[in-house]
Amino acid sequence: MTYDVVLIGGGIAGVTLAWFLKRVGATVLIVQHGRFPCASRIAAGLITPVTGKRFALSWRFQEFWQAAETFYRSCEQSWQTELLQVPRAIRIFQSEEEESRFLSRMSWLSEWEGLSREPIAGFQSPFGYFTMPRGARLNISRYLEESYKRLNIVEAEFDWHQQARATSTGWVLDLPKVGTITTNDLVLCQGDQARLQGPFQKLPFLSAKGEILRLRIPQLVCEKRIIHSGIWLVHDVGEEFLCGSTYEWDQLDSLPTEAGRQKLLEKLQHLLNVPYEIIDHQAGVRPIIDRQRPVMGWHPHFSRLGIFNGLGSKGSLLAPYFAEHFVNRWHQPDTMDPEVNVRRFEL
Repeated sequence: MTYDVVLIGGGIAGVTLAWFLKRVGATVLIVQHGRFPCASRIAAGLITPVTGKRFALSWRFQEFWQAAETFYRSCEQSWQTELLQVPRAIRIFQSEEEESRFLSRMSWLSEWEGLSREPIAGFQSPFGYFTMPRGARLNISRYLEESYKRLNIVEAEFDWHQQARATSTGWVLDLPKVGTITTNDLVLCQGDQARLQGPFQKLPFLSAKGEILRLRIPQLVCEKRIIHSGIWLVHDVGEEFLCGSTYEWDQLDSLPTEAGRQKLLEKLQHLLNVPYEIIDHQAGVRPIIDRQRPVMGWHPHFSRLGIFNGLGSKGSLLAPYFAEHFVNRWHQPDTMDPEVNVRRFEL
């Protein structure tokens, strides 16, 4: 089994990079531990143009959104399935102070619909809200499932120290229950796992655990907008909604916690005025690098070893643009965008 490229990790980063590699004719294998990577498995796939307490425009949003929409629409057309929804998103202010802060920023948010005080059925919104016209949501689970049907992927545990051997022409991987695989290039797309083992451990990871709830809210079945108000709430299927998310920097595992659950419920208490039922609770770890920028490129000391990581909570938005960027600059580290080039860090 010989490939041009082997990708370790089959989340949104690894899968999207695989598609762009195939576009240039590369033979690609994805090695994934388990059926679904945890962070991508629970991700809601939200694409949000304005974030944070200061109502900041998301970094290079228009540029990334154009690439994401073009790529996901091409996948939809090829696979004959819906992946990308573009409902409106609203942000409900949590206080008068937040409302005032928004009003002070409206001069450069002129394309948006501005402040509204119209009541929203099912929600508490005493301080009003504003509408974001380019909110979107990628169905990540469907995107991964459809990709897995079409890409070469094997399930195997990967231990950098015991299973990867450098050769004069590339890499040899000895994978349990799979066998020996040779490849010209090895690219690690492992998300937070890169923090735990391998030659990229020195990267300044600031990974954060996030928890989400799956809710049944019969009285909101007609609400298709993405709701933001300290937390987010988005319709999924039928009467079910997803609600998230928390940030936890100490306990970095995929185990839901009572503390995380209570944080979400406290926010819901101030947001909803209709009954709901909790039907599931999940957690995952976002791969975040210092300055919240992706990291990609080639290791300065290991030949033909790359990384594509750090998409964090914006993976749905960032993955297509940077996967294409990575492939277009294959083995040209000096041409990689300096904001994301792994060589900006000391390894």
